[in-house]
Amino acid sequence: MKKETILLVEDTKSVIDLINEFLIEKGFAVSVATNGIQALEVAPKLMPSLILMDILMPGMDGYETCRLLKQNQLTKHIPVIFISALTKTFDKVKAFQVGGIDYISKPIETDELLARLQTHLTISRLQKELKNVNEKLEEKVKLRTSELEETNLQLQASISELFEKTEALEKSEERYKLLVSNIMYPVLVSTFEGKYLFVNQKAIDSISLKKEEIYNSTSPIFWLNPTKRNEFIEQLQKEGSITNKEVQFKNAKGETITAMLSSNIIDYYGQNAILSIYNDITQQKELEKQILNIAIETEEKERLHFAQELHDGLAPLLSAAKMYLQWTQQTEDKNEIPTYLDKALNLVDDSYRTAREISHLLSPHVLQAHGLIAALKNIADKLEATKIKKINITHSCEKIGDCMVNINIQKQTILYRVLLECINNTLKHANATEITINFVKLNTEDSVEIIYTDNGIGFDLENTMTQSKGIGLVNLKNRIEHINGSLFIYSKENEGVVIKIII
Repeated sequence: MKKETILLVEDTKSVIDLINEFLIEKGFAVSVATNGIQALEVAPKLMPSLILMDILMPGMDGYETCRLLKQNQLTKHIPVIFISALTKTFDKVKAFQVGGIDYISKPIETDELLARLQTHLTISRLQKELKNVNEKLEEKVKLRTSELEETNLQLQASISELFEKTEALEKSEERYKLLVSNIMYPVLVSTFEGKYLFVNQKAIDSISLKKEEIYNSTSPIFWLNPTKRNEFIEQLQKEGSITNKEVQFKNAKGETITAMLSSNIIDYYGQNAILSIYNDITQQKELEKQILNIAIETEEKERLHFAQELHDGLAPLLSAAKMYLQWTQQTEDKNEIPTYLDKALNLVDDSYRTAREISHLLSPHVLQAHGLIAALKNIADKLEATKIKKINITHSCEKIGDCMVNINIQKQTILYRVLLECINNTLKHANATEITINFVKLNTEDSVEIIYTDNGIGFDLENTMTQSKGIGLVNLKNRIEHINGSLFIYSKENEGVVIKIII
């Protein structure tokens, strides 16, 4: 039996290795493209059964690559599953508008990957099979019609054969229904008014009612907000299909279900109906909330830890200063008193200066009072006395505080530390004369884009990430992802560095 071929479009070696090894082990043939242009060249020649597409790639991103594949007559029918971190930067609506049929979140869960591949490959095979059956049936009908026109003597034989073909089609439909009934996602067919015409076992389990009870009910009662269903139906009637729209239901137990719903208008035994399939992502949404809360708590514990370290580190300096002051009271040689006082004063100055510097870096008062941009402007003024001639803090908002108005102070504190680490890296390694940090308010979902650039010597990004010094960059990325954001790094030798953060 010929192996089904998967085209993996991904630029991260670790992800390529993981998916490639796993899919080969499961009996698939895998071909890899590391960028969008290469994928557009390979796909028409390879004609894979399915394409796994990374969203974020150098040059052409996954959205544009998918859109161009769907414009090509050879590749437009190949299913595309996107690979992306579940963040606000991943535009689900856009992903499905350009032709994607599903998405898989990073980090990759191999069991989920296999299940989704098998589901969509099965659906694709069924669609091809049904198309072939219809094409063959049309050919035979044309042939029989032609024979009837030539002679009426074969009328009875033609009718008998037509009955045989009808029976074969009915058996094919029964086989298709059997497959749909056992698919791993809930599948439902209903009228536009909401009366159920067909539900598979997964839908019955999800709704938590007996099959006959579901057929005696209507879909609007299960929507958490019936008005949303009306809007959904209006959009479906206008567009003909809706792919992976996030909605909320309630089942017979009163439990709220968050799902990714896809629907199409179909002809169901002579009447217009709605075919729907959905993926329950309730646990996934809850897990995302838990991860965010844990990340914020972890950052706060880290800040308290550093505060304790600050206290412990200053104690020796202050103890020494106290000792010198005590000696001024105990010494009999009055000429030594000025010396002891000078030493004590110097230690106090060192302690005060160290405490202010470390405390400011951890959580400056201006950050708490005026926000992230103001805090960065404050630190930039102090750092311009170094070899960096200019640190530009710019923003596209009407007022300085508007850019971060929907970003809470915990996230702003984490962003502040990440950007300070970027500045520190530039000071240590980049040999740069200018840094720019630009804040851009995005129109979608109250997001903010922060672009950090320097004009330094840059570095070989791929080579750096494979060495121990790349751990710092990975840590920056992980800290941003912990607060539901994304971080991207671009750099080449002698071309400076660009770090983009979307939060």
